[in-house]
Amino acid sequence: AAAAAALVAAGLAKSVADVIARGLSASLLPWQYVWTAYELDQSNSATAVYVRQLNLFDPLVSSTGPDRANFVLLPGAMVPGAAYAFELSVSAPFAGVGAEVVRLCVPLNRPPYGGDVVYAPTSGVSMSTVFTLTADGWTDDDADDLPLRYSFESRSEQTELLGELRLTASLDAFLPAGIWDFSVRVADQYSAATLAEAVGRCTVASLALDEPKLASVIERISLAAAVGESDTVHQLVRSLSAELTVAVDR
Repeated sequence: AAAAAALVAAGLAKSVADVIARGLSASLLPWQYVWTAYELDQSNSATAVYVRQLNLFDPLVSSTGPDRANFVLLPGAMVPGAAYAFELSVSAPFAGVGAEVVRLCVPLNRPPYGGDVVYAPTSGVSMSTVFTLTADGWTDDDADDLPLRYSFESRSEQTELLGELRLTASLDAFLPAGIWDFSVRVADQYSAATLAEAVGRCTVASLALDEPKLASVIERISLAAAVGESDTVHQLVRSLSAELTVAVDR
């Protein structure tokens, strides 16, 4: 009845009976939407205390602004680990419908933090030296986010994954000749992730292939494949391909 009266007040129908006869819906009303968003103070769980209000008119914060039915916040607008309150006020003043306000409080997942990535040794030989990368000191605030998962990467001209996403916080790797940077992406069970860069660069010299060395590398690849070490197979094949390409170019 209230919705029907509002439709009449808005001039969309002659009477309540007209609303019913024409099957009109309250969606026809000229609704006005106003969104607000606040970061909450989490030091006091008894009450919701607002720390700051987000500027929803800022195009770097919201792609929709605060006055549409659907509201979009952009990545980076909120602080990981913080909590936020979202309020929506809906009214149709030209139809005599006052504002109704609903509120939703949402805690944000904080990605893993507190760690770094180290490697050893700092130099070696392609397809010969085993380089060990270790993600050390990583933690997460919520036990439900555990266990953490690790993805190690090497980068020279482009970034290459050194292995599949894993639960172990270390990785042994063979590398092609070159100068390499290392990083690790640490993710929780909800895919919230942090990327950390290793300090320094790793120098890898060419193996200087000859027939005995080539036979040794191929044998190592075969052994790794036989025991299901797919990461090692990928690393060695990648390194061997790089070495052969250089040899052909010579």
